[in-house]
Amino acid sequence: MMVNIGSFSGKTIVDPLRRSMGDAGLVAINYFAAAMTLIAFILIYIYYRSSQRAGQGKSFAEIGRSLLKVLTNTRLIVLILIIAGFWLVQTQMYATMPKYVTRMAGSSATSGWYANVNPLVVVIFVNFITHLMRRKSALFSMTLGMAIMPISALFMAEGNLIGSEYILGLHPIAFMMIIGIMFQGLAETFISPRYLEYFSKQAPKGEEGMYLGFGQLHSFFSYLIGFIMSGFLLDAHCPDPAGLSDAEWANASQHAHYIWFVFMGAAMLSTAALLIYGYVTRRIDAKKQAA
Repeated sequence: MMVNIGSFSGKTIVDPLRRSMGDAGLVAINYFAAAMTLIAFILIYIYYRSSQRAGQGKSFAEIGRSLLKVLTNTRLIVLILIIAGFWLVQTQMYATMPKYVTRMAGSSATSGWYANVNPLVVVIFVNFITHLMRRKSALFSMTLGMAIMPISALFMAEGNLIGSEYILGLHPIAFMMIIGIMFQGLAETFISPRYLEYFSKQAPKGEEGMYLGFGQLHSFFSYLIGFIMSGFLLDAHCPDPAGLSDAEWANASQHAHYIWFVFMGAAMLSTAALLIYGYVTRRIDAKKQAA
């Protein structure tokens, strides 16, 4: 919730800033980000006090050994890779969506505001969903959230299939993109809190915080693969219209929605993998208890 409050408020400020200042706004955004980070650092330095007084910090060697434990823990690394499938689709809100919307719906489309739908949904619903799922296992909640992601990608694809008539004053591409991003945010409320819970419970006592840090390895994999996929898919199905005639652009972009079909397939594959993961880990745990 904290991260998404920052995400929402940040986009709310920087998108108008960028638009009002033009190219200079792209520079100003970095100064704004640097200033906010500096203010946060000063506040943390002055006010933050750890609730744990005992013990010493860990050396780099100890951190390295802990990382090695995570990387050699099959259960954890498989879960990281599966959850990376969720974030692979989620990262397209930054990798594919801005160029896709601008190229398909026109330069007047405000992709920055569309991206803001995700953190808004998370902030509104995360406490309710987490409370709703409190009696369910973490894997059940994550699987339910993962199953929402193909629906999200399907809505995004539909924008290019429902014609050109505006919906509530929005281009159909933009309207369906917003609906898809809403479902992404909803999926995140089912997945992220319970993923952190599950991961922390696999950690040795006293190393929960470190393991939660290593749990974010899914971002490394998803961003690395997701942005590379985005570049190839945009070039193939929604290329830059600059330098193309209207006829050439219409031909090149007629199947632009295929991009979202690819990510829908990735989300479905991740959902299936998580179902298998849950089944296998339950059998392993049952055998251990029986022994």
